[in-house]
Amino acid sequence: MSNATEYLLRCIIVTPQRPVAEQMADFVVFTAHDGQFGILPGRAPLICQLGCGLLRVDRGQDSLWYYVSGGFAQVSDNQVVVAANQAVGAGEIDVQQVGRELAELHLKKLDPQVRQRSTEQLKVKLMVAQQVKSNGEK
Repeated sequence: MSNATEYLLRCIIVTPQRPVAEQMADFVVFTAHDGQFGILPGRAPLICQLGCGLLRVDRGQDSLWYYVSGGFAQVSDNQVVVAANQAVGAGEIDVQQVGRELAELHLKKLDPQVRQRSTEQLKVKLMVAQQVKSNGEK
């Protein structure tokens, strides 16, 4: 008889500052530097550079959403390890604060490339938070 955990993924999310989450999942979606990956149990090993965007962890009918930026993801033996520069639960994102940060960014004297990259990251963070709130997810 097979073990039920053979059909689940163990998902671990960490940042340099702290462990963010560890949970079992049926399906994990994350944003890599070159697009999104959807991971199911039994996936071949993979390591990739993370981009800036959504990380979703599904278990049954429930989904947990996170904003991640930078770092790496490793998939091996039904385990997904996301080691991100930034990772925060989408429900923890203060939409008004992100809006203020966007406004303040345009007032700062920054290299145009730095300003563009920072603006894009904040817009993605805002999009993840708004998407989750509109779907009533966690």
